[in-house]
Amino acid sequence: MKKARENAIGKVTLSMTYEEARDAVDKYLKTNSRRYLDILEKASDVVETIRRGSKGILIADAYTRAKKQGGEEFKDRAKIIHKLIEGRAADANFRIDNIADMVGMTVVVFYPDQINAFIQVFSSEAKKEGLFLDKFSDGKISKIHKDRGYHATHLRIGYKSVDTERLRVEIQVKTMLHDAWGAKTHDLTYKPIGDLDPRLKALMESFGESLQAIEVQSQTLRDSILSRVQLMHSKRRDARLELMSKLTRHRISSPEGSAAYDGLIARIKMDHVHLSTCAARDADLADLLAAIERLEEVGVNAKDRLKLTVALASYRDDGILDPRIDDAIDAWKKEERDEGVAEPIMQVWIESSALYQTNRVSDAIAILRRFLAENPIDERTAVLANNLANYVTEVCLDRPKLDKDAEQEVAALLTGIEPFIDKFERTAYLNTKGAYLVVFGDDSKLDDGLDLIWEASKLLLSSGEAGHGYCELYQAHGWRRKLHL
Repeated sequence: MKKARENAIGKVTLSMTYEEARDAVDKYLKTNSRRYLDILEKASDVVETIRRGSKGILIADAYTRAKKQGGEEFKDRAKIIHKLIEGRAADANFRIDNIADMVGMTVVVFYPDQINAFIQVFSSEAKKEGLFLDKFSDGKISKIHKDRGYHATHLRIGYKSVDTERLRVEIQVKTMLHDAWGAKTHDLTYKPIGDLDPRLKALMESFGESLQAIEVQSQTLRDSILSRVQLMHSKRRDARLELMSKLTRHRISSPEGSAAYDGLIARIKMDHVHLSTCAARDADLADLLAAIERLEEVGVNAKDRLKLTVALASYRDDGILDPRIDDAIDAWKKEERDEGVAEPIMQVWIESSALYQTNRVSDAIAILRRFLAENPIDERTAVLANNLANYVTEVCLDRPKLDKDAEQEVAALLTGIEPFIDKFERTAYLNTKGAYLVVFGDDSKLDDGLDLIWEASKLLLSSGEAGHGYCELYQAHGWRRKLHL
């Protein structure tokens, strides 16, 4: 007979001997080990998908228990037995599968505010694999644990199937500092036999709170830095989108084609918020791309279809539409070759502009460099040299002192352009020269650069031509430098 006893709250429970617990655990693991590992593998795959999708800005690291246990994924057998004995002593209905951390993994993020961001993304992606986040006793899907300096947010992951209905895998989400601190102190605080001295426990908890304060401060520092970066990023985006109004003009002779083209431009502008962030297989995005392809049936040529694809891709910061842009460029080049109207300079200008507009600045720079390495700057190629100078300057906007080669390249391009500045838009040259001075010049050159940009800005405003956004971009940078912001 098992001995009945009364627990701390007066509930009668049945105690469990070590031998009984050991046999129960061994039998349970023999039956369910593979099932636990299958759930862990699915959860790990979801985490890896998120890591790749976030391009390294959300997840700093992710690992399972095997990394720290010489390849063993399961919690130490003796600890599982001990937890079962403790659980059964407190509750006669306690089961082995109530132990949520039999197997688990750790996800490390960079900053505290990314913990909830990860949970939200994981919850959404997990559903696609049949996984779900189990709720804790308070009804929430996550629980913050603090003990002996340990700080982490725990998740309990289940899988929807008959065989695994009650099985749970634990994910611990930590910041980088807390993960490092946990790795440093785990053996010291959890492996010694007996309870930790209360004074040492208090000291460890104090260290943990201090680390949390540092994490919050680092998050504040990040936000301050990003606010500046995002301001310049926003101005770059605004400048490129403003230029799209010029690049999307057309001379489509077919009334049906012209109406369809204008309708798609309006649709892109109206839905740009959704289209800028939606998934690659989003139905609206797919429908819009198909509609652009169908324009060929109503007399819209490949060049104008390329413009529409560029207009769509220019709203996105990722590269999911890069293959579409490449295909559209190839179709346009082939069409011009077939019609015998291919003109090298115009092709280089359009291709590099398309790549630049879709945030592939390095590719645009490479195309222009290759062409100008084989062709001297003259009245026909000066506009290409000016674009190259502008692109290289923009790349160096936030790090001008780190790339002297770029500074010398832009200076040489401007020198080569000067004899031909009357052969292309004067505002383009004024803004490029002004940008060079405010980005690469010393403090004594800032006013000269800002004056040139201001002159270009006035000319653009009076003419109504696109390009004023680039004036604002470099004016903002010049004034930040002047005011040492």
